[in-house]
Amino acid sequence: MTNPEKGEVDLVINGTTYTLTLKTAALMAFQKRFSTSEKPADLEVLMSKAQAGSLEHVVALFWAALQKFHPEITFDHAVNLIDDAGGIEKLDATLLEAAQSTVPDPKDAEELKEAVARPRKARQTPGSGGSGSSALAKSA
Repeated sequence: MTNPEKGEVDLVINGTTYTLTLKTAALMAFQKRFSTSEKPADLEVLMSKAQAGSLEHVVALFWAALQKFHPEITFDHAVNLIDDAGGIEKLDATLLEAAQSTVPDPKDAEELKEAVARPRKARQTPGSGGSGSSALAKSA
């Protein structure tokens, strides 16, 4: 069962439910598919190619999104699943949903940003200042 809070979405193909996620491990698998030992592929460029409609990149992204919950799915099997799912258009919508579910809610992101920016009061522990009780104050 999907958990959108964890960036997971379901796609039903021929009565079988597949769970997709585009979290870090999936993005690493996607990047590795196009990398060489001499040069790692640029993830931003790869994502742009997928968004622009490059079939090879869309299929690779779909395959990578399947790997956490369905590691037995090969790249070629992913191609067949896309055809069985009704084509790239349906898959694009599902991949977009998976990608959006990994992005924090703007309100949550703003609250986190504010919490991090808020100055914190220094904690006072016994002997850490104040009434001249530190070792440095006594030795002076």
